[in-house]
Amino acid sequence: MIQTLSCDRVAVFILIRQLFMSDRLNEQHPKSQSPRHTASNPIIWTDLERNFISARQEHAYRVLADRSGLNGDVDAALARFRIPAPTLDQIMARSRARKPSSITEDQEAAFFDLVETTYAAYYKQDARTKWESPLRLGAWELAYDKTVLPMQDAGFIKVPRPLMATMPCGSYNAQIWPLDRTIMFFDEGLYLFLGDMVKIFQRACPKIPVETFFSDHALSQLPDFPLPDESNAKLLADLLDAYIRTGTPQSGQRAPLGDADATFGGLFHNMLGFVLLHETGHEQLGHLDHKPCAEFEFQADHFALNALSGFTLGTQNSFGIGYWAGLLTLFAIEFLDRALWVEDRGQPMDKMQWIHDIYPSVRSRRQALVDNALAFENPHSRAAVHRITDVTSFVFGHLAAGVEHHLIENRSTLDAPGLSPLWKAHLDASFPPSSLTTVP
Repeated sequence: MIQTLSCDRVAVFILIRQLFMSDRLNEQHPKSQSPRHTASNPIIWTDLERNFISARQEHAYRVLADRSGLNGDVDAALARFRIPAPTLDQIMARSRARKPSSITEDQEAAFFDLVETTYAAYYKQDARTKWESPLRLGAWELAYDKTVLPMQDAGFIKVPRPLMATMPCGSYNAQIWPLDRTIMFFDEGLYLFLGDMVKIFQRACPKIPVETFFSDHALSQLPDFPLPDESNAKLLADLLDAYIRTGTPQSGQRAPLGDADATFGGLFHNMLGFVLLHETGHEQLGHLDHKPCAEFEFQADHFALNALSGFTLGTQNSFGIGYWAGLLTLFAIEFLDRALWVEDRGQPMDKMQWIHDIYPSVRSRRQALVDNALAFENPHSRAAVHRITDVTSFVFGHLAAGVEHHLIENRSTLDAPGLSPLWKAHLDASFPPSSLTTVP
């Protein structure tokens, strides 16, 4: 159970850092007078919206039950794929066990009062539907309010806050739906998956001070990263293997990875922001009024990059931190697609072919993100982008070989379970038929 809750312990410290920074941000970008959403003043859902969301969630759990061999038993699917939310007392106990060592008693009291107040507001709300996960919903709402709303107040984006809802996992989707008010749906496992990828990346990196993230000049001077050792490749392979065999990272088979530190916890927070801003971009750019197409995904990534990195450049003197978050998000999803290819086809990762007619390959999206970031006019930001790209590509490039080796080794085990049927639709849409790609 420890490993399934670690991302939420990280969120405590990221939340506090963001809240303590808010006074400085507000001095630079005064708040608008428009109404804001807060956890203590939640948006009221209409019956139409609640019923629409509930129906989609129920259908998703029925699909989970059918494809997981549970004979359509929705309650069994809920039990298998839902992680119980920790109590507020459990959250506070874990937070106190990991308190910063450099704060005074008065600061400590203020710190934990803020933690308790904020977590109580976000995680003690009743579920909006019987299928909803309050823990995951609260995590996404917290990330939205600490990432997107400050940009809206500062005039970076001009969209109303959407409704937010979770869906059972089985993929890594985040979607935005037009209704009277737009609705963002998030697969519950996406939060955990991105958090696990950050922790594995941290294990493969040298120690980086938090202050480095708040200066493009410092980011441009990042030291060379060490060659990732075999244990990191094995951990990543086991994480991906558990995901593709069970259909979700919400599984007791996930390897315990420990917690991210403040530096990489900050990256995780911004990765959630990148996802949120990508979906916001679809609405901001008018995509919801048209048939989905591959170009829209590139445009939404570009919007998320500009919004997140432009904002952090103005408030924290760091274009690089937003860019790094987007790059890591796309690397994470790309690794999952490549692992699915290895498991389904038994072929090396570099042989992966992509045929989806709506969603472009994540590799192409990642390259477009790099190209867009390198076109930024600020020379310090471009230098940071160059260095971040080099060190991150070095780590993931070397991890890929080890991950591929372990995935193929696991696949050859006689008693290894096959690919989860929860991935079937994704595979059918994304990869060419196996009869066309099989090699001797």
